[in-house]
Amino acid sequence: MEIVIDSDALIKLTKSGAKELITECFDVAIPERVYEETVTEAEGYPDAKEIEKNIEAKRIVVKEAQQEEKGEMAVLDLYRRGDYDLLVSDDRRFLKHLAVDGIPYLTPPFLIVYLLHTRKISKKYAENYIDNLKMYISEEEYLTAIEEVLKWAK
Repeated sequence: MEIVIDSDALIKLTKSGAKELITECFDVAIPERVYEETVTEAEGYPDAKEIEKNIEAKRIVVKEAQQEEKGEMAVLDLYRRGDYDLLVSDDRRFLKHLAVDGIPYLTPPFLIVYLLHTRKISKKYAENYIDNLKMYISEEEYLTAIEEVLKWAK
């Protein structure tokens, strides 16, 4: 499955330790603007170094997008022009826009839930990754995601 990720989601997945898993299970692309936001403009931060390592190893591919002024718009442009299955974002306003336009998306915790449902990871790993995301997401999103994990395979 091919996914395109915005800056906020990529940073959250990196901080939670789930980015490596995501780059193993999906073909991941980001637009140049997201690269700038997460690596170039964040130089010196551990997250930036981790993301850059994945790019150098070709686990994350940087693509040119026509809409480069804001990361989310560049992600949407890349999705519309490419052959991607879904977007990954955590920006509430952007997600509302995607929902209205019928564009498939997942937030970082529900990307983990998806991996559980497709049996790419165990319930224990899904719970651990979502717990690691807890401090970066809303309480409501955390509770909904962890509930989904806990009811899985009962």
